[in-house]
Amino acid sequence: MYHSLTETRHPLQPEEQEVGIDPLSSYSNKSGGDSNKNGRRTSSTLDSEGTFNSYRKEWEELFVNNNYLATIRQKGINGQLRSSRFRSICWKLFLCVLPQDKSQWISRIE
Repeated sequence: MYHSLTETRHPLQPEEQEVGIDPLSSYSNKSGGDSNKNGRRTSSTLDSEGTFNSYRKEWEELFVNNNYLATIRQKGINGQLRSSRFRSICWKLFLCVLPQDKSQWISRIE
């Protein structure tokens, strides 16, 4: 993609449009369960486990440490939350919609 010298672009805007991943795309409407005739797991089951592990890893990177607010703030400043699955939670924290105490999150959103 070429930009003219007169075209202004935000410094955090990527050259190409980033494409998110649909976590539900690995699920199909096939009948027959999660195992084939030999009792082995199908690729759908393996895909969903991989998706779960990917979500868990990202959650742990963002929110597990005691200093998680500083971590997500720095990632936000560096533009690393643009493709985060948990960006909306980060914004709720930035805007004080959610309290810093994670144990209160559920009661706050109910």
